[in-house]
Amino acid sequence: MRDRPASLVATVVLGAALAVGCSAGEPGLDAGTSSPQAGSSASQAASPTGTAAPGSSTSSSPGQGDIETYEDYAAMLALMYNLDDPPPVTPVREVRTGELTEAVVACLNDAGFPAEADAGGGWGAEIPSEQQEAYLEAEYVCSAQYPLLPELYRPWDDATIERVHAYLTDDVMPCFAEAGYPYELPTLQTYKARYLQDRSSMPFVTEVPADVLAACGANGFPDWLLLGEDPP
Repeated sequence: MRDRPASLVATVVLGAALAVGCSAGEPGLDAGTSSPQAGSSASQAASPTGTAAPGSSTSSSPGQGDIETYEDYAAMLALMYNLDDPPPVTPVREVRTGELTEAVVACLNDAGFPAEADAGGGWGAEIPSEQQEAYLEAEYVCSAQYPLLPELYRPWDDATIERVHAYLTDDVMPCFAEAGYPYELPTLQTYKARYLQDRSSMPFVTEVPADVLAACGANGFPDWLLLGEDPP
């Protein structure tokens, strides 16, 4: 049987289980994160990353379900892997979104599970059903040993909100419009207020096909943006 855990950032129900949903009217967007459902990329589930799907929100109210610390992150992973009594884990190193799958796959193989990366950026392994429980615990341990950088799952601060708003203004909205999906971006003040209210990252975007989201760089906010780095 092939076990394919769902995406960790996000993507995440960034709030409780860091998962960003993709459905009609709620195109998926993650940032790095956040956020993680098992087996895909912790960044998508954990959007661990402060990122919600367009048209959606990540928590009912700010502060409830936010992933603030490594302990919150580990608790989210335990919830995601259905572990009531997760084993203690000592983090090995923090990783960027693009490093997560390679780190977890290597860790799982070291633990005796022949995991492989898949085309979607996640991972999976052919395992017998009697090893499912052990495999899920190993996934938890490996994911907790290689957590995302905190900036990729914590709620955004003012500077990050400003960077994301500028990125949407300069890059994403013009691309949407060119593809035939024009949206009016709220002012920075309005955008910030909405994000602080319910962690929505693109609440004004309701119907954009997945291929357009991908082409416009809106399937997830890049790490460099959330980390405050220069674009590559």
